[in-house]
Amino acid sequence: MKKILLIAFCAFATFAVPAQYAPMQVGKVMTYQVKKYGDNPSTRTATSTVDSIGTADGATVVFVTDHTDTSGTLDTEPDTHMLYRYTTAEAPTTIVLMTPDEFKAQLLEMVRQQIMDAGQMVSDADMAEISNSMRPSGKLQLVIDPAAADGARIPSASMRLSMNMFTMAMHLTNCKYLGKETITVSAGEFECAKIQYVYKFNAGTESERMNVTAWYAPGIGLVKEEDRTKQGEMISEQVLTAVSE
Repeated sequence: MKKILLIAFCAFATFAVPAQYAPMQVGKVMTYQVKKYGDNPSTRTATSTVDSIGTADGATVVFVTDHTDTSGTLDTEPDTHMLYRYTTAEAPTTIVLMTPDEFKAQLLEMVRQQIMDAGQMVSDADMAEISNSMRPSGKLQLVIDPAAADGARIPSASMRLSMNMFTMAMHLTNCKYLGKETITVSAGEFECAKIQYVYKFNAGTESERMNVTAWYAPGIGLVKEEDRTKQGEMISEQVLTAVSE
């Protein structure tokens, strides 16, 4: 599940193992293969590039740009940005999959594209009016605690956006930390924190549900993610294929 990632790290003094699940060098590039299954299967390349590293409010901040290659298709997918924050070398990781502002920006672009696809003109004033009617709230996030026992619960999270009488919502439920697991992908072998959660999306009468399993490695972030139906069928997969500095 390709999402905008904002990762914040909070200090827990009892941790004995460093657990900064984020790239930590300017210029570092993680390359992924993203596969979608089903009636219209596709394979694309995506990259996450560390743009800069700074400090804010006593924390180290890592700025990353995500890019998905959509060349050769009619699809367009704008670059998105990730923000990683951590305080110490032994901090747990809170992964914010999407912020309210990012949610709003994506929906605005979706609305604009749908209006244009219908052959209608949309002005900046029209988009501003639509934007003012959108009210996002909440935050999608996952807390990875490397000191947690296998099977430990991760707090659920939700995010909503209301526009007039219409409401759209995303939920992360049944979140669990499954411990450490060493996995091998094209980019190499990584000792990862493994997590699972259920992603739910509701918009009017439309709904979607995915069972997500994800692996995160220190110094890298996401290494692998599998999105499946409730019946276990694969919907999409994202796998790290290369790391360059």
